[in-house]
Amino acid sequence: MTVNDRHLLITYTWSINNIGDIGITPGLLSMVNRHYPDWRVHVLTSQPAGDSAVEYLREYLPKYHPCDLGPNPFSHRLGTPGEVPEGAQAWGAFHDRWGEHKLRAFAFGCLDAENSQAIVDDLLGRFPAEMLEQIRRENLSEADAFEQAGFVLYNSGTTFNFGRAGKRDFWTYALLFSMPLLLARHLKIPYGINAQSFDALDWPADLMYRRLFGDASFVYCRDSDSLEYLRQRNITNKRMGYRPDSTFFFGGVDDEWLGEFMQTHQLKKGSFVGLIIRTSRNSPQDPLLGVMNKDREQANMDKLVEFIEQWLSLTKTPIVLCPEVRWEIGAAKDYLYDRLSPESKRLCVWMSEFWTTEQAYSLFSASRLVISMEMHSVIMAISVGTPVLHPQFREAGRKARMVRDLGLGDWLMDIDEISSADLLKTAMAVHEDYDGARKLVSQPAQRLRDLGKSVLDEVSAYLDNGPLSD
Repeated sequence: MTVNDRHLLITYTWSINNIGDIGITPGLLSMVNRHYPDWRVHVLTSQPAGDSAVEYLREYLPKYHPCDLGPNPFSHRLGTPGEVPEGAQAWGAFHDRWGEHKLRAFAFGCLDAENSQAIVDDLLGRFPAEMLEQIRRENLSEADAFEQAGFVLYNSGTTFNFGRAGKRDFWTYALLFSMPLLLARHLKIPYGINAQSFDALDWPADLMYRRLFGDASFVYCRDSDSLEYLRQRNITNKRMGYRPDSTFFFGGVDDEWLGEFMQTHQLKKGSFVGLIIRTSRNSPQDPLLGVMNKDREQANMDKLVEFIEQWLSLTKTPIVLCPEVRWEIGAAKDYLYDRLSPESKRLCVWMSEFWTTEQAYSLFSASRLVISMEMHSVIMAISVGTPVLHPQFREAGRKARMVRDLGLGDWLMDIDEISSADLLKTAMAVHEDYDGARKLVSQPAQRLRDLGKSVLDEVSAYLDNGPLSD
């Protein structure tokens, strides 16, 4: 097999219950299709075989670029200290070498430094070789996805974390999400980390990340604070810098749905606001589950109710309560819509069903303003030139810094520190100088496109011509 016959392996796709997570991989595939349409692409989902998301994505993703797709080959082959699932032979051998108590202490961060380093040496050396051998025996196509790859590109997200919000799930989170790069490194296949945010890389996981990241072809962050954090932790690479989240390049639309939605709710283009919340009502897999107590959450939702009442009274510009995450549909009704005055309810639309990323992209394109506690709705709105406000809470992560990185810092707010009047003042400033706001939000567009393409240009150097020189 020649270099030109090898495919690009993209890992991973993320949740299908979040319009932002859904949009990440199509955004990357759209860029590939635009700039390198002849590339062969294989995509790995984060979900295991048998999960309904795998079949959904197998039908969905080729709409953006022809690609093969495979389920996560690692999730059923990994275990936890004291647990060796049936058929997890590589994990079982690793578990036998170290034992339940050392592995548990490793994740707690209380194993001695010498043994912790030895476990990391195993994870970077012997263990991926054993895992690859098991995959070869059991499913040759899963092994081929790696062995026939010319480059492994790790997708945008916030998945390389250990210790974030106090969570110390090393074996079924940090290790699971690192496995594609561990195998690529073992096989000496070039790999790169694209547009990630990093919230916590605690010891001893940093012992693994330092070498895994250092041996990558590049490590790119989607916000400047993550970049500084890596440098503070001495987790570096010869090619580091800022690159945009690939959701910026999603590009899908559903204008037919938009027309019907706007007609049903008597909305006019450019004359309504999209509002997206984030609460503690999330899936059990949410890494931030438990960080928001009820009193704090209620206080933040109270601010949004007050804002909605004030905004509608002043502007008569309708608000659409729309979800980024499936689980927030009911929360938006309970926390916001049901608490509005009858007058405000008449100018407010509660979206009662989950929607597609294409529908969201069309709605945000037609919105006058998008106010979102969730980052990916902010990204999508910016990508279509719609002004945004991002009233986030700190634990949501470093990714919020990208708003400031794009020159939109006045639109980034801490919802715990602002009042409803502060939010209203900022929203009214956008509303009253709308041409200026549109001009401001459009300024980063070409830079984002150039930076997004530059990642593919680097990958191209490996797929087509060999690695770039330093």
